[in-house]
Amino acid sequence: MHVSLSENIFKDFSSGKGGGIMQFCREMLLQKGREMTMSEVARWMVKEGIATANHPKSLVKQKEKAANTGTNPAIKIDLRRYLRTDHPELCRRGISATTCRYLGCGFLPRRSWAKTGSPLNSRLVFQVRGVRENGQGLQPVILTHTGRALSMEQEELNGKYWSYPFKKAWEIYNQDNILLDEAALGQTNMFGLILTEGFFDVAKLVEAGCRNAVALMGNAISLGQIERLVWIRSRVRFPRILLFLDRDPAGKTGALQVRERLFHHGFPVTVFDWEQLVSFNGEKPKPIPESIKDPADMSVEQIQTLRRHGIF
Repeated sequence: MHVSLSENIFKDFSSGKGGGIMQFCREMLLQKGREMTMSEVARWMVKEGIATANHPKSLVKQKEKAANTGTNPAIKIDLRRYLRTDHPELCRRGISATTCRYLGCGFLPRRSWAKTGSPLNSRLVFQVRGVRENGQGLQPVILTHTGRALSMEQEELNGKYWSYPFKKAWEIYNQDNILLDEAALGQTNMFGLILTEGFFDVAKLVEAGCRNAVALMGNAISLGQIERLVWIRSRVRFPRILLFLDRDPAGKTGALQVRERLFHHGFPVTVFDWEQLVSFNGEKPKPIPESIKDPADMSVEQIQTLRRHGIF
């Protein structure tokens, strides 16, 4: 191994790898389980005294430019007035009309007057919103609408979930309520942030009165979503993040990976323990029923019990 800081090069003769010192540092950090972008490596090198920042203003401009490119454009289409909150599937899942109106979700019927059909028709639709800053403070903006299939025919034709194009890797679902709803803001300050996988997880938690819930829209976290959480934390201080991902192997593996990535960005994180013993209805503590596979499968009473026990 040959390393030269003065010449900004390294060469590993055993593997044949070589390149700049920044790439060398990135490789070493990756071997220690710390995955970083090149800009994160640069900041780490400055912090450790390996390099100096000669042009801080230039770096700030580059960072601002990167932030601007990682933003979904707002759209003007608002489907909320067409969404029905009395669909049997919503009732089966225990999601009330009040929660549907709060989140902006419901069943989208076919509209006879519409010129063209939409893949969102006859699906359970969730509006996804972001937050923008302007001279008047924070404002919610509509980013897209996502529809959950209600039949195998819909799922085979357009997928289990279908949405108009947007990059979910840049967003956190329900971020607008966390920042703009007073009750959600207060709960987030007190209890922290509950980070789940999906829309129905958030809906069931909100139904149970836990408004400090958001979703990744998947079981992995992107750098853009981490940056979004950093941005949220700069506006609402929360003591921790509870990862409440699904109970299946993908959810458990994802939770560990998400925890690791968030830890390296300074977030205190705990993972929900699906194997813990819980006392529901004043009974003797026992395992969470195997039939419960995700937060959305829990009853309102079960979620409220977990909150009373201080779990979230």
